[in-house]
Amino acid sequence: SAMPTVDACKEYIVNLAAMGMNMLMLYCESNYEIENYRYFGYMQNPYTTKEFNEIDAFAESMGVEMIPCIQTYGHLAGYLSWPEAEPFKNSYWSLMTGNEKAYEFIEEMSIKYPDLIKEKYGIQDLTIPTLEKFNAICKKRGFLLKGNEFDYDRCATAIIDDFRKGRIGKIILD
Repeated sequence: SAMPTVDACKEYIVNLAAMGMNMLMLYCESNYEIENYRYFGYMQNPYTTKEFNEIDAFAESMGVEMIPCIQTYGHLAGYLSWPEAEPFKNSYWSLMTGNEKAYEFIEEMSIKYPDLIKEKYGIQDLTIPTLEKFNAICKKRGFLLKGNEFDYDRCATAIIDDFRKGRIGKIILD
């Protein structure tokens, strides 16, 4: 779980640029902060939003695209061991799909990267409730059950799949 410091990332970016490489996929697992979840990244020296932005700005100045690879449903054992995660914990390392608390947690993560959500799913007003966002995505993608009810599990799975496969853009959620 050890993460390179901001200065170490900058040094690495300089070396990447010198070798003609133009991308840094910074694997973060759960080593970043999420407001309102005080144990997420706890005791792991997590990156702050300011540090992510500093690394990204430096990378851009060097002609390197920095892609923070962050976690959503799986590989969260460090965080999920804390009692605050119990309401949306599926197993020792994964979140529970179909659980409102899990959706709230993902929503908090998406707040950090709103432009990617707008671009991929066409949801311009990110202030609408999470359920309305899911409804809009279900309509757009045709995720309907019998009786035209929304298929939230399929929607959540598709969103995570979009993140994992890089379809949303500059973030990979694994």
